[in-house]
Amino acid sequence: QLTSGDRGKNVLVNRKFLRYRQHDAGKTDIRQICTILRSELAAAEGSGADEVIFITENSISAGMETSFNVNWGCMWGALSSFNLEHQDVKVRMIDFDQADEKLISAEQYAEDFEVVTVYRKGVRYLPRIRTMPVADTDRRMRRIEAGDIVMIAGGLGGIGSLVSEYLLEEKQARLLITGSSPAEAHADALHRLQEISDDIMYCTADVRDFGALMKAAAQAEKRWSGNIACIFDFAGKLSADEESAGYFSDIVRHTIVNEKLSAYELLSEIRLKGTYNLAKVSESRKADLWIFYSITSQFGGTSIGAYAAANAWQEQYGHFLASSGDNINTVGMSMWKQTGMNSDAQASEASSRNRGFLELEREEGVEYIAFAVETGAGNPLIGIDRNAEPMRRICLDEYAIHYLVQVASEEDRAAVEKIMSDELSRWNGRISCSVNRIPFAAQDEKDEELENRIRCIWEEVLGVKDIGRSDSIFDLGGNSLSIYGIASRMTDELDVSVKPVDLMTYTSISELAAHIAEDKSGKDAEDMYSGQARRGFGRKEHMESARDRSNRRKCRNPGDR
Repeated sequence: QLTSGDRGKNVLVNRKFLRYRQHDAGKTDIRQICTILRSELAAAEGSGADEVIFITENSISAGMETSFNVNWGCMWGALSSFNLEHQDVKVRMIDFDQADEKLISAEQYAEDFEVVTVYRKGVRYLPRIRTMPVADTDRRMRRIEAGDIVMIAGGLGGIGSLVSEYLLEEKQARLLITGSSPAEAHADALHRLQEISDDIMYCTADVRDFGALMKAAAQAEKRWSGNIACIFDFAGKLSADEESAGYFSDIVRHTIVNEKLSAYELLSEIRLKGTYNLAKVSESRKADLWIFYSITSQFGGTSIGAYAAANAWQEQYGHFLASSGDNINTVGMSMWKQTGMNSDAQASEASSRNRGFLELEREEGVEYIAFAVETGAGNPLIGIDRNAEPMRRICLDEYAIHYLVQVASEEDRAAVEKIMSDELSRWNGRISCSVNRIPFAAQDEKDEELENRIRCIWEEVLGVKDIGRSDSIFDLGGNSLSIYGIASRMTDELDVSVKPVDLMTYTSISELAAHIAEDKSGKDAEDMYSGQARRGFGRKEHMESARDRSNRRKCRNPGDR
């Protein structure tokens, strides 16, 4: 345990992961690795350190490796999720081709915080992204032609169904669809596909069962008298089977250190062992393999750490396979609106809002996949919002950005200009900044009262005094546990409906109070409208009755009426 000099940070270096190496994905002891990972993250949580650095070797596929340590391919998603759930301690990994103590010591003084830093032959690499122009795509994969046999692994739960429709309608492909559940579970989806084409068959085959996959492939090839040309890997789960319903009703249970070991194991087996088996099927048929994973593999997610770790495993292993073969490609995707595992609106909102991800419409997502397949784009990420603040830090695109910062007093100007200068120096592109003084608008008394009541709850739960109205709950040390507790207390004590996702979205007292006030005014208006409608119906009924009585008095002859 070391103190990092001028930074004044208590840094802990963890070298335990160097003991565990495995280069064959088929032999990886997933249960053992998940047990160690969860245990070490729990230890980091209670370490009292400001930062914990995990040292690994050849566990990130950076395209320069001759071998890949499969065991710790899951780290990136797990560490990113941990950091989203914790503010008092941060974790990161440094991946070496061969661990170097001098470089490890230097990293403890590094000014920039990156979840993943890679060293290859002594050179330091950081993860970055850039927009890929169409002209830059370098085709390595064959195009899908009419009559090709395409294998869709992962069933018809959401994305698989949409992509199957595209392949049948636009490519006139013949589809072998495999999934862990029986065909009866997908009866409606299968019926819709069969209305498009008869060239479709479904086989119950879990991606973890290599023999079942090979048997299904053989049946399809026998039926259509040809070889499988392409395999799409969409297999995956958000949670263990028994927890699928209402997953986000108790987010504390699913934090990175609280999640069940069985969930880690199941999700990782599907992603890692499933990809391993499909790669063997691909190799036996000389078929192209497209591996689709969630970009939570890099960016993590609150209370979906096991899911993010499993996707990281699949991504890193897939990248290694792609770097060593011409017929394998990976595609990272953000979430699709109301589709498959993202059919829970709360899950989508919690995972993507303000994180720099775009929620893809169904048609849009299919178009992106079709573009990737048609162009053969190498290892693309789909659904990145390059204009979102978190993404600007890691995107190599050039930006032209102008910031206007408003402060309340002249004395603050110099301090704010210094802060902005230091902060913006880490960004890419042409950036200018001006700092102006303006008076702050006076608060409404009711708004002030609501904010004060919220502040009292926050201070008690977080153990922090003098919280400002613009302070972020995450900067104050908020994590999944405290957020859940705050939401519960606000709902009970303020007589409002506050969900944990609201606190993750509206992260300051002022933002949350405005959201509550807006939500309440909307409901009040709805109640008033409903009341007026009911009262209006009563008046209308009374008026019509009076008119009828008047007409009856005037019209002695019914025909005159």
